[in-house]
Amino acid sequence: MSAALRALGLRATAVDRRGGVDLLERDVQDRILAQIAAGQFRHVHLAPPCSSFSLPFWAMWRSSGATRSSRHPEGSAHPHPKEVEGNKHVAFTCRVIDACNASGVTYSIEQPLTSLMWLMPSLRGRLAAAGVFHARVDMCACGEEYKKPTVIAGTAPGLASLNLRCTGDHEHVLLQGSGPKGSRTAQAASYGVGFARVLAAAIVGVTGDQGRAGAAVRVRDDPGPRVVATVEGDLGEAAERPPPPQPSGAELEGARAVVRVVDAAPAVWQAAAFREVAEAGNALLVTAGDAGRASSAFRVALKEAHGDHMDPERIRGLGAYLGEDHLRYLLRVAEQGVGMAYRGERVRRKGLAYQSAKDHLDEAFSQLWEEVKKG
Repeated sequence: MSAALRALGLRATAVDRRGGVDLLERDVQDRILAQIAAGQFRHVHLAPPCSSFSLPFWAMWRSSGATRSSRHPEGSAHPHPKEVEGNKHVAFTCRVIDACNASGVTYSIEQPLTSLMWLMPSLRGRLAAAGVFHARVDMCACGEEYKKPTVIAGTAPGLASLNLRCTGDHEHVLLQGSGPKGSRTAQAASYGVGFARVLAAAIVGVTGDQGRAGAAVRVRDDPGPRVVATVEGDLGEAAERPPPPQPSGAELEGARAVVRVVDAAPAVWQAAAFREVAEAGNALLVTAGDAGRASSAFRVALKEAHGDHMDPERIRGLGAYLGEDHLRYLLRVAEQGVGMAYRGERVRRKGLAYQSAKDHLDEAFSQLWEEVKKG
């Protein structure tokens, strides 16, 4: 990254663990913050260690000992030591962002798309402020063999037009095991030359092939949450959906049977119990004739048994905390459900399971079962 910035005629200073600097030491932090306040930097780029926030760590919590989740990205009251260290890096990152904002210095922060760091409340609030841009880069679009979708957020205006995506016409090397250069995961942690040049150009504001037009996220003019682009933005427009169908008596009875089977099932994953739920669900599908009618019937039966956790009135009460667009979306989902119809380009792509999922099937089934029990 430093070399790419220097190639554009700028002076750049790299401060990281590979250079023997511990960014968690108080005197190191104080020195960096003082330099920012003194106006010694035009831009600060942050790449906090993502190991404890990364998918391979938190998704395999039974074997890794991770306590992070999308609901609790900071971890539990008894976090893993790696999570404690990761949280300290986030705290310093927030201090750097505040110092940059106070001194008129632009900043950028990079993390994998799936990193739970993006959900940390302290960081999320700062990145939701007006004037913060978001960009996405797939590493294969920068010449790498792997995809590794990556998000960059910050106040450098060049980030607004940075959007490099996989073209879908090639295979990817999976980030597992070792290659000619050692661990593939460790290799992907370092910036490749192509990505460094693309990011440096965006920071400096150079235009050209490095930064194609089109934002990678939905960005509103007014302050509020930035919502990562959805299917509607990337792959076409969601088709208009008619009101949910009213279930027939037979469909509703089949859906009630599914709810009863789920409620009676044990709290812990068991293959026999899952088979019973699947059989009840298949029977409902046969009765309903399609997934849309079956889903509508199941939702009615679930509300009968457990109440409505998506009650529109309760959602309207969140208006003081949500952006208007987010509130409208939640109300639409509560009243109409999530649309399954789609109108747009249809391309078949080869799908691959998460590379180490086969080694953690029991864990995957347990997590799936927790969702089943929640309805």
